[in-house]
Amino acid sequence: MSYARAVLVYGTVTYAAHQVGLAIEAFSFMAGSGFAIAAVTSVGQSIGAAQYKRAKAENWEANRLAVLVMASMGVVFFFFPYLLLRLFTEDAEVVRLGTLFLKIVALIQIPLAITMVLSGSLKGAGDTRFLLTVTFVGAWLIRVPLAFYFSFVQPLGITYVWGVMVVDWFVRMTLTLLRYRSEKWQSIRVIKQERS
Repeated sequence: MSYARAVLVYGTVTYAAHQVGLAIEAFSFMAGSGFAIAAVTSVGQSIGAAQYKRAKAENWEANRLAVLVMASMGVVFFFFPYLLLRLFTEDAEVVRLGTLFLKIVALIQIPLAITMVLSGSLKGAGDTRFLLTVTFVGAWLIRVPLAFYFSFVQPLGITYVWGVMVVDWFVRMTLTLLRYRSEKWQSIRVIKQERS
């Protein structure tokens, strides 16, 4: 809601383009979410069985498929935004701004895919506190402050406000990838056994 408030500064037409763009991007997001859920389940089961190599293989396979699907969607968003937007609206200004929005979100499809699946794998391993921290950093230390800066302090246009999403997701991807590669998730005990 805070980020949407920063978008609203640029008017209702811009906000409409933002909402239509999000509805279109949801097709890609749903695919990534599906692979993330699969990673939670499969990686969690493998870790429960102490099969860490299998957990890694399952994570990277889910990542490969998510990147393939979401990168393909990104190509469609970038090169054919007009066709997608016309399915939702005939307003020329909404289509113009929506085209800009879709070209920007096209750039985050790969980092979004990687972040979603790695987050699913880390959830399966029980590393949820770290994921909460990453979400806090992305949302409240990067996205909202920068969006408010470009909307209220130094208005530079909606391109900058939407561009903040790119920074947000690349930071989240980097932090999540570093955490996964550190392999600290292998030592997390999801269920603590009580002494009798």
